[in-house]
Amino acid sequence: MPHHRHVCLNGIDVHIAEQGEAPLVLLLHGFPETRYSWRHQIDALAAAGYRVVAPDQRGYGTTDRPDGVDQYTIFHLVGDVVALIRELGEEQAVVVGHDWGAIVGWNAALLRPEAVCGVVGIGVPSLPRGPLPPLTVTRQRFGEGFYQNYFQEPGVAEDDLAAFVDQFTVSGFTGALNWYRNFDRSWELTAAWRDAPITPPSLYISGENDVVRTFYAMDEAARAIVPDLRGVVDVPGCGHWTQQERPEAVTDALLDFLRGL
Repeated sequence: MPHHRHVCLNGIDVHIAEQGEAPLVLLLHGFPETRYSWRHQIDALAAAGYRVVAPDQRGYGTTDRPDGVDQYTIFHLVGDVVALIRELGEEQAVVVGHDWGAIVGWNAALLRPEAVCGVVGIGVPSLPRGPLPPLTVTRQRFGEGFYQNYFQEPGVAEDDLAAFVDQFTVSGFTGALNWYRNFDRSWELTAAWRDAPITPPSLYISGENDVVRTFYAMDEAARAIVPDLRGVVDVPGCGHWTQQERPEAVTDALLDFLRGL
């Protein structure tokens, strides 16, 4: 069974679940999830000989929730990943992320490639930095009601998501929604990395019925920034919650990738 503890990273307490021994694999959850979304993979990867660590990321679960919206930029999120690797006594890790966790994973591999020996994105592909802020693009393509734009005004989306209160009783939704409220700020901060490649070995996994594929596709532009893409796995009969809907298929794909590193 995973061991649970808190570690201090960049001034915040972070809840992690860990199991197994090195080499290190980090599992990063998405929205609206916690480290619990990886419950099927933790045991399987640990049994295969890996040290598996799944955190409740900044703003989620029993991890601290900084008050300021500006405390959730991509630099903060990647900074937590790098600090976690170091806190665990390692220099490198394979970073696996689903949904928002995939965005953090791809950016960790982009910004700190020496700390990431492999990266797997599930549900969200590698996204090249475009010429316009992300929320401008989504507003133009999908209108103001698109969920990422809708989340921007504090206090509005928190009321609509009250049905998920059982999962988020401790943390609430503000910390999680603040990730979305930094889309444009993170775009501004990463100007220096426009057109930069993600160099570590990589894998992309997606459910064939995942609606995210309609606005984030592993297209030619996405593939161009991952020169060492080892594979694209389409999971049949699967929607967005990939590692929970088809745990065995995802675990098998991860193990194939890990064995090839």
